[in-house]
Parts: sequence; C-alpha cells; structure tokens
Amino acid sequence: MERPADGEGVTWRRLPLLAFGAVALVAGLASGLSRLGALPPLAPLAHGPLMVSGFLGTVIALERAVAARAAWAFVAPAACGAGGALFLAGQAGA
Repeated sequence: MERPADGEGVTWRRLPLLAFGAVALVAGLASGLSRLGALPPLAPLAHGPLMVSGFLGTVIALERAVAARAAWAFVAPAACGAGGALFLAGQAGA
C-alpha cells in the first residue's frame, strides 16, 4: 500500500478525535489551576482523570491509530475521547 504524499489523505476524519483531546486538555488545565487557587473552584478532582485518560489517552491512541493505518484502530481514541467528554459532562453539575 502506497503512502499518500504530504498534504493528502483524510486528516479531516481525525479532527473530531483531536477535538476531544483538546477539550480534555483545556478542562484538565483549568481544573489543575483551580486546585492551585488560580481559578475559582471548577472541578478540582477532575484534573487527573481528564489529563491522563481524556487528553493523553486520546492523543497517544490517535497517534498509534494513524501509524497503524487501520480503521479499527480508531476505536481506542474514540473511546478515550468519549470517556473524557462523559466524565466532563458528569462533573458539570458538581
């Protein structure tokens, strides 16, 4: 299988997964800053799960899925991203 040249390919399909990671990163950083007292209390206990599972899990799994070049490999970053989003949604009322 030939590799597409730079600038070609289906990178737009990866953007929603990357967006999950970006949202988890921003929320994790905000909750970390709230733990330090720099921001009002948002969800201070959400920092660890959002950073590890939501951000790192999504981004690292996405990197591995792109390297694997298989459609089934994108299930892992989708699951990590959805888990981070669901965790964040559950913390909204806290």
